Amino acid sequence: MIESLCIAWRKGARRVWLLPRDSANEIVYLIADVVPIFDEICRRAMNFISTCYQLGSELVSYVINRGLFFEHMNSLIGRNAVFCSLRYGISLNHYMCNEF
Repeated sequence: MIESLCIAWRKGARRVWLLPRDSANEIVYLIADVVPIFDEICRRAMNFISTCYQLGSELVSYVINRGLFFEHMNSLIGRNAVFCSLRYGISLNHYMCNEF
């Protein structure tokens, strides 16, 4: 679903700037001077996880901590965190103290 959104955006951008259909995806993002949509979604997910953990609520921190370090792929938060950490080479501990 996200990939189809990214494809539609690139097709529209190519059409607006009269680029050839076979131009590289990276060039479209460079011309538009934007971060790829998929990477922006990942950044926002990582920022959400970090913000929730640092919120100060014991319950929210517990849920985030449990999802990141114990449930991993069994929780939505854990799956997103593992995917982003593998994609960008960031350790799960990094989520606890940084904003993205």
